[in-house]
Parts: sequence; C-alpha cells; structure tokens
Amino acid sequence: MTSGGSNEKPRSESQTKSAPAASKVPWLLVAGAGGLGLLLSGILFAKKCFVPDGQLPAEMAANAIGALPKQLGDKEISATVERNRAFIRQKCWEPALEGRGKQGRAQARVEASVTVAPTGAVESVTAAQDEAFPGLSDCIQTAVKRWKFPEARDKTTVDVPFVFAGQ
Repeated sequence: MTSGGSNEKPRSESQTKSAPAASKVPWLLVAGAGGLGLLLSGILFAKKCFVPDGQLPAEMAANAIGALPKQLGDKEISATVERNRAFIRQKCWEPALEGRGKQGRAQARVEASVTVAPTGAVESVTAAQDEAFPGLSDCIQTAVKRWKFPEARDKTTVDVPFVFAGQ
C-alpha cells in the first residue's frame, strides 16, 4: 500500500514517463441531427469516457463516421425546409405579394436547386426567376444560402419547389 492509501503498486520512473495516469484523453460520442459524431473534449452535458494515452478505439471512430448517411434523404431535407418555411413566407413572399400591382396574379412558383456540403452548409443555390414577382427568387436564394442541413458523407443536390398563393 502506498502512503496515499490506495492498493496500487509503485511505478518505476520509466513506467511513469511512458504511461502517466494524467495522460488520459477524454473523448465524447454524441448523437446529433446528422448521426453520431466523435468529438475531443470540451462538450458539456455529455458522458465523458477516458481513453488511455490518447488512443481512440479504431472501431468506434469508424462506426461514428459510418453513422452519417451518404447523402441527405427526403426526411432531412423536408425537416430543414419546414423549419425555414415561415421565414421565407414572411421575408420573401409577403413583400413580393405587397409589391405587385392590383391586377397582378397572387400565385408564384420558384424552383430552387440547392447543393449542400457534407458539413450541412449550403454551397450554392440557384432559383428560377418568376417574372411577375421580381426579386422573389433573389430573396429565396439569399435566405436558403443561410440554411443549415444535417451532415452527410457526400454532397447532396436537391430541387426545392417554393409554391406561394396570396390572399
């Protein structure tokens, strides 16, 4: 027994240098919208596990990376569009509708082609112009560019139709 009261055997100087107890590296396996991710320390409210000498189990790292879908599916895309729908209506459609002439039509359709990076950030957006509502497609492009999708292993390109009807 050492003077500290534990049952550990005293380590030789070479053992202490090669594998000190304080060299454990915390890592966290957390679930997020894009699947599992492996993070190195610094996250609150997650269970910490310790890996001796900074060795991350290769199988766990492979499983965490493999949990991401190859590309975004309809469910992830629809959830992101739905989460941002009210903003598009309020900031793009309502001003466009108010700016039309009294005799102008009250419906519009804008098709946006969105390329999403593996990080979930929008890489590019192109939107077809609706001639009756100048500026509507530009507003949609600007808004969609700020969206954040879940992560995936590869880029995802998707066509998103925006259909509006006035009151």
